[in-house]
Amino acid sequence: MGAPAVIAIDETTGTQTTAPRWFRSGSASPEFQVPHLADFYAWTVEQQQLPLTVDSYLRYAADHPGVLPDNESAGLGRVPGDVSYVYRLTLNEDQHGLHLEVYDLSTRPRGQKLGKPVESLTQGDLYEAAARWCDTVAARCERYADTNAGIPMPGGEPQIWLDRAASYRQRHASTPVRAVAVNLAAEFHPATFDIVQPCIQVAGVWVFAYINPDGVLQVSVHLDDTELWLLSPTSTIPIRVTVQGADVFTADA
Repeated sequence: MGAPAVIAIDETTGTQTTAPRWFRSGSASPEFQVPHLADFYAWTVEQQQLPLTVDSYLRYAADHPGVLPDNESAGLGRVPGDVSYVYRLTLNEDQHGLHLEVYDLSTRPRGQKLGKPVESLTQGDLYEAAARWCDTVAARCERYADTNAGIPMPGGEPQIWLDRAASYRQRHASTPVRAVAVNLAAEFHPATFDIVQPCIQVAGVWVFAYINPDGVLQVSVHLDDTELWLLSPTSTIPIRVTVQGADVFTADA
């Protein structure tokens, strides 16, 4: 039995956000839709940075029929009462970024508000979530085979889904994706009366930027807690410092 769903997609650039466009699907549960959306994002990257827009979404849907909701309901503008899942997808062409929220309405009384999303993802953790959902499908396929004399469901060989999960994890571990993830997870530590130097922590690196008592802008970098993936075999990291767009200091790993 299918899981009816809608996806509302809008685009944001600068300070402007478009009105969402709504698309329906007769069956679009997260264990399949999140991996499909990860494939869509990877496709835009591999197509020489194809703009991340509704048009590119529709182009992908046309090239890969049946994988993403593409039945547009121009007059929808709201969540219908007969759907099991709602996806809210915001695309940013400028930074090639996305934000995806997944709402599970399958167990909610009809007409109840969306509540909190079961997934809230960006391009920094989309592949990781896709791998997790593939693991879920692989386990389901394995249980099916175990209860049916080892006969798999059509297209449900567990190894296919495990291999797909592995490919997503490989993408997630790539430097560009890791960089986005740690940047989005960066923490700002404002100055306080007893520690008057504000700081940002990213990938374990502590970067202090403050005005010292002599009236000089001082930037101080501390590397003791740097995440291991950023370190070179010699335990150094590449650093570039720019002022007004010009490099003033560089250090290769």
